[in-house]
Amino acid sequence: MKIRTLVAGMLCLMLLAGMASAQKAQTSDVHLFQNFFRDAVIASAPYGEGGLQYGSYDGLSTLAIGVQGGYPIDPKLEMGVGLNFLSYSYDGADSQSGISDLFVSGRYLLKPGPTQMTAGAYLTLPIGSDEVGQGTMDFGLFGATRHKLDNKMTITGTVGIDFIEYKTTSYDIDWETGETEEKEESDRETSIVIGGGLIYTVDKALDIVGELVMKTEVDYMMLSGAVNYQMGNGHLRGGLGLGLDDGAPDLLIMGSYLMAF
Repeated sequence: MKIRTLVAGMLCLMLLAGMASAQKAQTSDVHLFQNFFRDAVIASAPYGEGGLQYGSYDGLSTLAIGVQGGYPIDPKLEMGVGLNFLSYSYDGADSQSGISDLFVSGRYLLKPGPTQMTAGAYLTLPIGSDEVGQGTMDFGLFGATRHKLDNKMTITGTVGIDFIEYKTTSYDIDWETGETEEKEESDRETSIVIGGGLIYTVDKALDIVGELVMKTEVDYMMLSGAVNYQMGNGHLRGGLGLGLDDGAPDLLIMGSYLMAF
């Protein structure tokens, strides 16, 4: 608990630092990895990304293959969508697979200029497979900021709140007939999301992206490091994540290709 409190405090300080005055305008088109949709940048052109993520837990491995992207409606408003095919492999049990719920988001630029500040929201449309824990409608709100320093570094910050739907199943037995009736009920948990990041520009083509993200209630904390290599209108992206809490994978491998249109 002390470690979580310390991390949360450090991330809040990073977010406040991102709201300070800046010397240079933020012009980076490098997208975050963990907080891909909870970012402060509004794209100047539509973009799409296809890729995969492999996660390793105790007794479980996961694979997500999917697409995500964004469309700028105007210079201050961007909409985003994401959809994945999920596969869960359990030690000593049958694997499960299916599509995810459809992720839909929007964000609005509150403060342009040297230090960007954005507010946004998201929801998941419950079209996914129950076999992989989908079929729920989650939603949330967030605020994000980016601040470009003078030394080729950009700091990012995100604070949000998620309202997560989860389902429980109960059984009623008719003792006269012996028949069992299955009942499914839904409830929600509230989770706070705090994230901080650092983008370091090595040269015109290569950027290094580091992120630390924490989500309460679901016991998620992950530290990740990744590279973004620009090739024309495309970006070759890849990285590793290390789980620091039980709800995050012990190891996460990320690889994707992002294209601006």
